[in-house]
Amino acid sequence: MNNIQNSQNGAGCPDDINCLPVVSCGDLSGISLISLIKYLEKNKDKKVILFTNKAFFDDLCHFMGSEVHMPLYSKDNGFGIVDLDSGFGIEVLGKPDERVGKFSYQCFVESLKFVEEKGCKFYLTLPINKSLVSKSINRNFLGHTAFLEERYSKDVSMNFFDGFYLLNLLSHHIPICEVPKQITFERLNLSLQSIIFLANILDIKPLKIAISGLNPHAGEAGSIGSEEESIIKPFIEYARSSCSYAEIFGPLAPDSIYFSLKNLGIRSVISLYHDQFLSIMKALSFPRIIEINTGLPFLRCTLAHGVGYSIANNPQMVDEGGLKLAFDFYEKFVTFKNNSY
Repeated sequence: MNNIQNSQNGAGCPDDINCLPVVSCGDLSGISLISLIKYLEKNKDKKVILFTNKAFFDDLCHFMGSEVHMPLYSKDNGFGIVDLDSGFGIEVLGKPDERVGKFSYQCFVESLKFVEEKGCKFYLTLPINKSLVSKSINRNFLGHTAFLEERYSKDVSMNFFDGFYLLNLLSHHIPICEVPKQITFERLNLSLQSIIFLANILDIKPLKIAISGLNPHAGEAGSIGSEEESIIKPFIEYARSSCSYAEIFGPLAPDSIYFSLKNLGIRSVISLYHDQFLSIMKALSFPRIIEINTGLPFLRCTLAHGVGYSIANNPQMVDEGGLKLAFDFYEKFVTFKNNSY
């Protein structure tokens, strides 16, 4: 599998261009660029390669009363704004239209091309409105993750981190009725390898990993569904024998898994479908949660909240904590990558 987990190209971080964060600006009617500016105000030494419209960025800084200045990107300075024509200004804050959807898609596509051409290792895509993009480009767009899965492979792994808990989703954006078919040895092993890789970057120790059950009470020894007995328990036995450096727990009853994690001192968990533990994580930490995709030629990161149209005209209400978490993770990734040589 061609992905960042086994890629060993180039050290030289963080100043080399292939290791600087490449950022797609997301939906400019929302809060993403506002949160980035608020983060940069507190971290003026941070260098990024940002795909957006330079005039929009500067006008937004003025609107916010921010002194953040970002130069145009050039090969000489190696960072800054890659200026794309948007055809609109900050009058679209909180008022999305098809121009905004089209521009957010353009920034995503152009920044992805840059990441591929330059061999960049860390890619941050800020939130977009999937339905607006679909309407703007006249075809169905299911989001960044689905786009990247189709472009590269079906082995993209979806993970979330809130500063304490690390979560892997075995299945992604599929109907609940299709989840049991996704519970296989192969997919469980993909989830396990992804969460071990990220736990090492995040220096989560001791390495304890929980795997959730699917059915009520984790199946009650096969009396409520068969997935735990036929697939999950055998996989856990296999994982325990092949991963001596990690403690594997499960299958844990989904309805009490949070209390089990607390009692056992576990910070890493594999859940079997989208809302199983993510809903708990969002109740605990929203909006300060990031999504991390592994299984790609780069690490892709995004924020686990929406576009925030309702507060886009009130920058003081925007919480940049998710971006701080993303850039903190980036710094840990750089340290991990350098220490791998």
